[in-house]
Amino acid sequence: MSEAKKSRGKIRLVNPYIVGRPVDGTEAFVGRRDIIKSVPELLANPQNTLVIIQGPRRSGKTSTLRQLERTMPRERFEPLFFDLQPYTEVPLGELLWSIAKSVARRIGIEVLKRDEFDNDGRYFEEEFIPKVNEALGDRRLVFLFDEFDVLDPGTEQKLSKRTAVRSFVPFMDRFIQRNPGPALIFAIGRFPEDLSVRFIRLLRYAARSFDVWVLPREDAVQLIKLAEKKGTLKFEDGAVERILFLSGGHPYATQLICSVIWDAKHQETDDVAPTVSAEDVDNSIERSLEAGNQAFAWMWDGLSPAEKIFASALAEVSSGGAFIPKEKVVERMTQVSSRLRIRQVEWAPRDLVKRKILVKYEHGYRFAIELFRLWILKHHPLERTKFEIEQLNPAAHRLFLAGEAMFNTGQYEDAIDLFERAIKQNPRHFSAHLYMGEAYLELGKLDEAIEILEKAYEIDSVAAASSLSRAYWAKASDLSEKKEEDDALEFYKKALKLQRGHDLTPVLNLIDEIIYRRDFEKAEFVLSEFQQIVGELPEITNRFKSVQIERLKTELEKAEIEKDWDRAVEISKELMRLDENRVSHWKEKLRHYEIELEAKNLREEVEFLLSKDRDREVVERIAKLLKLKKDETETLKFSAGVISSIVNIRSPKVLGRGWITDVKFSPDGRFIAVATSIGIWIYPLETQDEVPTPFKFIPTDSVVRSIAFTSDGQFIVSGSSDGTIKVWRMRDGSLIRTLKGHSGSVYSVAISPDGE
Repeated sequence: MSEAKKSRGKIRLVNPYIVGRPVDGTEAFVGRRDIIKSVPELLANPQNTLVIIQGPRRSGKTSTLRQLERTMPRERFEPLFFDLQPYTEVPLGELLWSIAKSVARRIGIEVLKRDEFDNDGRYFEEEFIPKVNEALGDRRLVFLFDEFDVLDPGTEQKLSKRTAVRSFVPFMDRFIQRNPGPALIFAIGRFPEDLSVRFIRLLRYAARSFDVWVLPREDAVQLIKLAEKKGTLKFEDGAVERILFLSGGHPYATQLICSVIWDAKHQETDDVAPTVSAEDVDNSIERSLEAGNQAFAWMWDGLSPAEKIFASALAEVSSGGAFIPKEKVVERMTQVSSRLRIRQVEWAPRDLVKRKILVKYEHGYRFAIELFRLWILKHHPLERTKFEIEQLNPAAHRLFLAGEAMFNTGQYEDAIDLFERAIKQNPRHFSAHLYMGEAYLELGKLDEAIEILEKAYEIDSVAAASSLSRAYWAKASDLSEKKEEDDALEFYKKALKLQRGHDLTPVLNLIDEIIYRRDFEKAEFVLSEFQQIVGELPEITNRFKSVQIERLKTELEKAEIEKDWDRAVEISKELMRLDENRVSHWKEKLRHYEIELEAKNLREEVEFLLSKDRDREVVERIAKLLKLKKDETETLKFSAGVISSIVNIRSPKVLGRGWITDVKFSPDGRFIAVATSIGIWIYPLETQDEVPTPFKFIPTDSVVRSIAFTSDGQFIVSGSSDGTIKVWRMRDGSLIRTLKGHSGSVYSVAISPDGE
């Protein structure tokens, strides 16, 4: 804690909040009025010998005892505070001598020597106490024993029977029965179910038991505003409410937060009484957690393993002081590890409520001290606390610890034996499973390691993932060396699903072997699976893309051979997307396959339309086909055959010499014009002749590439290989006009709808 005193000119400012030590006799001691008033009244009756002050750690028991020592009427009582904690392992005689010295100094009698106090307590009881009673007269000696439960004989079974921790409680049992004069006040921090039977029997003498816990709201507010009373802070209402929320009215937590705030505000401003806001309170939380770390750790250490697990889980699912259903806490424990769902842990909230760590309302729980919840959240997350569960079976845990020692010295066989014995005692002892699997790994027994580590994974998947992944990886490497490719790949996948941090070289080597033998389909499948597991790693994605390209190229070759142009088009598009370095090449290929596909579709349409006698549509499709495949012999032959069938010519020779390049119907549907390499042929469609005679033949000096009728059917326009466009009269075939100046063959001509 920062310095408690500050100077403001001639004014000396003192932090009034006391943290970590008793506050009796100061204004920081607030509340507990019932105890301070009732205890003297109870002990005024000589029949009442024992009073119990009970409360959790850091609840203010010591301060209450010391306040009683200060305030009990001296004309009737001689109260003596005595802390028993330092005397647990000393002989009983030494403890009683120390008590006697304190009494003697207080009442002014002779201090006796150590060797006069025996370890059975006879001298203390039979000689010393009568002298004290005589010296006090009508006043009653009152022993205020702090931390009395540290001398519970159930806590340390290995110590000598003559030590105080083993013999003081039995001695006090006799003392109370034989010496009704002195009164006793015991402050204890544990609850009856945590104490030995003999200790509990001692409590039967109690006239009354007082609970010391959180302060009532009125007293807590008084404590918070102590600095305001002193004129060194001012609290906004929101700040007071926020402190109450964080401390729950717990005296230690309240003093802690207020002390941190006082220091912070007086460091940041020269004001004598700076104002504290709710934001200031929130800003103090982290520093309060640091300053209270030791006290909170002490509270935490007083919990059982099962209670710690439940508290950590509740801390993680709580917020805003809401009451959380037990089912939600159990759900969180299950998310972390199914092994946490055991009877002791599910019973823990009941005990945590008794310990006043939690508050229950209907079916929900919350922390009594929100600041303690935040401390647990910071220092004891459930992922760390979950290992406390292994201590619920002490015998199994001792065997594990012995095995761990063997493991750490490389004695793996002996360690395995101890781990097996621990697991027999506690089949869900996670660490025993984990270390046993690691020992098998060290011995190279991979199958045994995997078997036991898979059981560990069932108990706690998060904590076992790394070890099991390494075991899978080792097994995969072993199978790879044995050329068991498929099994090796499966174990590599299992390993990577658990942990991605492995060196992928052995996996890539296996995949490269598959690629080398050109099994692209398998390589692509394997790479796809690994990509899903490890993500977009360059060494995987680059290979995946290369394999895809090679597979598609192979499929493309097959599609070309089979003239499966639909598939060829589809593959070309994929190759354009994947093979960025050869986009122009695949674009050219795609255009070629699209032409082939269109030509194929046109041929199929022509054959269908022929079967339906839809000659005009046939001629339109032939014209399109000739434009697509103008120089292909197969297409020219196909077109000639179709035109011949339309005009009922059984032999293409009747059409004259040359190849057909274009065909068109006249607008009225009576004639068909056929462009060829030697001229233009015009045939009548309505004829009864088996072999129709051309209506007209217009010879040309060059190949006619394309033709078109005017809208009135009176003229034909042709485009030729010599770059000219000519207009012919339909009636007599005479040349009307020639248009020159084109740089190459004219492959297509068209006339505007209005004929102009």
